[in-house]
Amino acid sequence: MTSVRLFGALLLVAGGFLGGRACLAEYRVRVITLRALTASLARIRAEIALCRTPLPELLSSEAECTDGRVQAFYREALRRYGEEGRFRTSWDGASELLRLPSDARAVLVSLGDILGRYDAQTQEDALLHAENLLERCAADAENDRKQRGTLYAKLLPGLSLAAAILLW
Repeated sequence: MTSVRLFGALLLVAGGFLGGRACLAEYRVRVITLRALTASLARIRAEIALCRTPLPELLSSEAECTDGRVQAFYREALRRYGEEGRFRTSWDGASELLRLPSDARAVLVSLGDILGRYDAQTQEDALLHAENLLERCAADAENDRKQRGTLYAKLLPGLSLAAAILLW
């Protein structure tokens, strides 16, 4: 009976440790995603300003040169755009894959209303505005990662250890 209790206590502590690490990893991925998305939007803005590249080509090129969630976002936006033929709805639907905070997602969704619909200067201005807002969101996410991520990484193993001791 003691070995079963010991095994259960070890599982509880290991679960708390892994849960804390998973929370910390999610915060890291959120910061990386926001920074990659900001850089990607800057490249799109430059392409629109210099070459007037059509939007589907821009998305395809960004899907090739990015990775992770941002790449999945562009691929899904392209896939949906090919099926639906409506950029705004495909952009909105694909933005869910990024798992961004609500303020960052709102910035991205608002961009879907402008891209491909207005003149190049309006699109450039909207992209620059979105970049600035996403940079602020990335800074906020970095602060969250430092504060909350570290808290969860330390608190969850401690709580699971306390629970294991209480249940022993």
